[in-house]
Amino acid sequence: MWKAFSLRARLAVLLCAILLVVLIVSALLLRAFSLNQIVEENEPGARSAQLVALGLNEVLRVSPDPRRALDAFAAGLNTSGREGLRFESRSVDAREAHRIQTPQSPFVPDWFVSIVGFPKIGEHIPVFIASERVGDIVYEPDVSADIYEKWMGFLALALAAVGLAGITLAGAYFLLGRTVRSLDVLSNGLTRLRAGDYSTPIVPFGPPEIRRSSEEANALALTLAQLKTDNRNLLRRMISMQDDERGYIARELHDELGPLLFGVRANAVAFLESTTSHDRSPAAPQLANKIMECAESLQQASRRILDRLRPLHIDELGLQESIQALLRDAAANAPELKISSKIDSNLPSESVAS
Repeated sequence: MWKAFSLRARLAVLLCAILLVVLIVSALLLRAFSLNQIVEENEPGARSAQLVALGLNEVLRVSPDPRRALDAFAAGLNTSGREGLRFESRSVDAREAHRIQTPQSPFVPDWFVSIVGFPKIGEHIPVFIASERVGDIVYEPDVSADIYEKWMGFLALALAAVGLAGITLAGAYFLLGRTVRSLDVLSNGLTRLRAGDYSTPIVPFGPPEIRRSSEEANALALTLAQLKTDNRNLLRRMISMQDDERGYIARELHDELGPLLFGVRANAVAFLESTTSHDRSPAAPQLANKIMECAESLQQASRRILDRLRPLHIDELGLQESIQALLRDAAANAPELKISSKIDSNLPSESVAS
């Protein structure tokens, strides 16, 4: 699946993974350091509650009317406005009296409180009258402001991480966009090179590495174009040399073999005419005719060889007419064939060799 992702998609997945790791690490660090900070900040209040409970128990122990003194203390403590410190009578359910609530904040999501795991901060110090537990001095500080502060810190860190990741992703997306476009241009240029198009250069742009690759590809295209031109010129020279060689052989055959065959036929005719019927053998006319037939066959064979080496009518009629003549000969020799031709009008009329 990862291989099917584009370069931009891979970068987006990588940045999202980094962002998720940052948020998890931030939550772990917040859990490791902030919780101890909250406990340490409320530790003086817990000590004060213990001192108050110790003093109250001492007063109740020596007071002539401990119940009245306890009621007066409870009324004064509950109206004193001391944060997190109050007196709870023993009449409250014992389980509720000793239960410390999990810290909450109305402005903080419950999932954040449960993930961070804020500790239960508070103290329940018993109050006695004549060895009878009549209530508790309860210290339960309001840490909602601290929780809200931690939440805002985490939120600021998360927003900063998201913003930074967004800026990084946008910059990388733009940079990768230019890089991918330059790679596409280079890929299209290499495709043209593979198809044999060496005339259209690759426009170098993008990072320096890709620009150098484009310039090297253009240099390769120039080299391949020069090699193609050299190969075409070499092929033309080879064809020209081959045509010259064929023309030379054809001229030699025509100039040397033709007169000799003509001489053989002429001498055979002269032999028959120079001898009388009394002087020659009865088989002489038949032998002379066979000699002339052989000479005629040799002349026809020589003419066919000459036409195959270099048709003599190319120089006289031109290339187009020569091709048409060859097609007509083929149609005449094989009537069952249906031959059609279409010759480009731009085809030069002179021979290939020229």
